[in-house]
Amino acid sequence: MTLLAVAVGFGRTYAAPMAVGTFSAPIVVHVHGAFAATWILLFIVQPLLVSLRPAPDPSEPRPSGAAGGGGVRVTMV
Repeated sequence: MTLLAVAVGFGRTYAAPMAVGTFSAPIVVHVHGAFAATWILLFIVQPLLVSLRPAPDPSEPRPSGAAGGGGVRVTMV
């Protein structure tokens, strides 16, 4: 569901123009997109990772999630 929302939300405005080479934006837009995509992928993969090796304290924030979320915040335009 999350991937569908991302595809619908950014497919026509970012992904499709990038695919055909018609999208032009400052580098911060691409960095923001990379952070956001990584953060969403972590959100999707996290339950699988926890099921393979349970975290000692699931309520404690992890560095990878904090870095992705922080990167998205810093690159917001």
